Amino acid sequence: MVHPNLSTNTTGKSDIANWLMIYEPYEPVSLPAPNSLRQNQSELNRLITSKTEPSHFRSSITQELLSLGYQNEQISVGLYAEYVFKQSFQVSRGWYDDEYYLSPAGPKRTQWLAQDEISYLAVGINYSERLDIFSDFTPVSDQFSLGFSPRVIMAGSHSMSRSESTYYQESNELFQALMIESAGLYSDYLNSLHTSGIPSTLSQPKMNHLYPASIKDFKEGLGFAMDVGLRYTRNLANELSLVSKSSPKVARALHIAFSINDIGYIEYNKGVNLVFEGSSTVDEPTQLDQAVEKNLPMYEGSPEQYFYFLETNGQLEQLKNTPLSRMKNTVLLPTKAQVGVHLLWNRWSVQADLQYALFTTFFSVPGWTYSAGASIQPIKGIIVSSGYTNSTIWGDDISIGLRLAGSMLEVELSGRWPLVTDNGNIMPSSVGFGGFNIRL
Repeated sequence: MVHPNLSTNTTGKSDIANWLMIYEPYEPVSLPAPNSLRQNQSELNRLITSKTEPSHFRSSITQELLSLGYQNEQISVGLYAEYVFKQSFQVSRGWYDDEYYLSPAGPKRTQWLAQDEISYLAVGINYSERLDIFSDFTPVSDQFSLGFSPRVIMAGSHSMSRSESTYYQESNELFQALMIESAGLYSDYLNSLHTSGIPSTLSQPKMNHLYPASIKDFKEGLGFAMDVGLRYTRNLANELSLVSKSSPKVARALHIAFSINDIGYIEYNKGVNLVFEGSSTVDEPTQLDQAVEKNLPMYEGSPEQYFYFLETNGQLEQLKNTPLSRMKNTVLLPTKAQVGVHLLWNRWSVQADLQYALFTTFFSVPGWTYSAGASIQPIKGIIVSSGYTNSTIWGDDISIGLRLAGSMLEVELSGRWPLVTDNGNIMPSSVGFGGFNIRL
C-alpha cells in the first residue's frame, strides 16, 4: 500500500498539516481507547490488509534543482542536480490485536516493524545518441537511440531498522530480533538512546525529515548511480521528420523503450550499527500484550517513533544491553528494470509500463509494478497528464502532473495519491518538482 495519511484524524488539523507531519520530528501522541485502531476494526483492516504479513508503506519527495541541456540531430546531453528524500516502512497487525495465527510451527503472534529513511543530493549527466548501426534494417525515418545517466550521490542522514517479537503458543517460545543501521543525526540519537534506554527522557533531535538544514548535512556518505536504456522510435507520420531539420517535428510516433534504473550504491563512512537475536521461554506473551494495551496510533514512519514502539513491548531493553559497533555501511539503490510503450498522436499521448524491482533495499521490495497513463496538450506549451499504477507490494494509486514547456524553459510539477482514501485524506503520498529546465 502506498503511504496515505495513516493515522485516524483526531487532532482536528487540516489535511495539509497532517501530511506535513509525516516529515517533521515525531511527537508522541496518546489515543483514547474509542479512537484507537483496536476499537476501529474497519480502519485497521484498511491500513493492514493481511493478518499474517506486514503491510508496506512509502512516501517520497524528488526536487530537481538544476537542468541544462543541449541536443542536435545525433546526440543529446544534459547536466542536472536533484534532491531526493525516500521513506518506507512495514508494520504488522500484532501491534494492534492479540489474536494468534496459524503457522508451520503452530499458533503464533508477531509484532514486526521495519523502517527505512534516506536523503541525498545527486549530480549527474544525461547522454543519449542515435544508433545508425540499425539503419540498414529499418525505415530511414525510424530511430534507435542508446542513453545513460551516471551521477554522483552525496548522502545525508540514514536510518534502517528491523525488529521482530514473535511468540509461539505451543512451545512458549518468545523470539526477539533487532537490527539497526544508522548514519548522521540518527547515529547521534541512537548513541543517546543506548545510554539512557528511555526515549521519553531524550530531547528530540533537530532533524528535518523534509529538507536538510544546509549543504553540510550531505557529508555522511558518498555513492554512485547509473541509468541505462535503449529506445526504438517508429515514425507514424512524416517520413523525414526525424532526420531533417527542414521537416516539421514528428506529431505521430510509437516509442518502445527498455531501461535499468538506479544501478549503484551509497557507502556511509561513520555508521553506528546494532544487531541482536535471541529466544526465551515464557508462560505468557506479557510484553506483546503490554504493547497492544497501549492503544498505539498507526505507525507513521518516523525513526524516532520507531523507538517508542520498541519501548512498549520491552525490546528497548535489548537495545540498551547490546553493544553498538561503528563501521562502514553500504546501501544498495533500488535497482529496477522497466519496459514501456508510448504512443504520441498529435496533442494526445498514451503510455503503458511494466517494472520489476530487483532487490530488497530502502524503498524497494522485489515485485511487479504496472502503470498506464495519458496526457493532452490543450494549448501549446501546457501539458496535463494523469496515470494509474498497480503494484503487487505497494498497492494502487493515481497521479496527476502539469508541465509548462517553452522552447528554452520547462517547469514540471507532479503528485501521486493512494487510490483508496477512506479516511478522507486528499494529500499526495509523493511529490515531484521538475525545477526549471533550461535547454540550449
